[in-house]
Amino acid sequence: MGVLPAGRPHPRDRCPPGQAPARQHLVLEQARLERLRPLSHPPLSHPPLSRPPLAELLDLAPHPEGGWFRRTWTSSVPVTPPGADAGVVRPTATAIHYLLCVGEESRWHQVRSDELWLHQRGAPLEIRLGGSGDAPGPATTVVLGSAVETGEQPQVLVPAGTWQAAGPATADVLVSCVVSPGFDFADWTLAEP
Repeated sequence: MGVLPAGRPHPRDRCPPGQAPARQHLVLEQARLERLRPLSHPPLSHPPLSRPPLAELLDLAPHPEGGWFRRTWTSSVPVTPPGADAGVVRPTATAIHYLLCVGEESRWHQVRSDELWLHQRGAPLEIRLGGSGDAPGPATTVVLGSAVETGEQPQVLVPAGTWQAAGPATADVLVSCVVSPGFDFADWTLAEP
C-alpha cells in the first residue's frame, strides 16, 4: 500500500475493488477535490477521467482554470493582504506544482496577489498578460522556459490583479507558482468564456 507523506494511505488504495480503471480515477479525482474544498476550490465543470502519468507521480489534481496542480508549501506566517477586508488573513506565501499537458491551457484569470511562475521542466510555455481591467485586454506574451539564449525566461512575475493565461502547451510542461500574499480561491477570478 502506498503512503503519502502525512502517513495517510494513498487514495488509489482506497478505491472500491472491482471498479473499472477509468472509474477508479474519477473516484480518486472527486475525492481529491473534496479534500481541497477547505481552500474554497470551485467545482470543475467536467472532471477528467484519468490523470496523465506525471500528474499521477506528483499527486496532482485537476485545476479549474485547466491543467493539474497540488499545493506544495504554505508559509506559517500570516498577513492581511493590502486592500483586504478587516479580519481577512492569508499566509505570506504559497507554492504549487502546476502541469499543463499537450493541448491544455490555463484560461484567463486574475489573482489578487503577485504570482511568480518558475519553469521546472518540459516545453517552453507562453504566458499572456492582459492588463488589470474588468476583463482581459490586449495581451503581451512572455515565454517561460530554460533556453535563455533564445529569449525564454526561467521565471516570470505576474503582478497582482493582472489578467493571465498560459498555453496551449506544445508538449508537457511543469512549472511551480509562488503566490504572495498566499493564494486562496476567494482571491481568484476566472474570466467568462
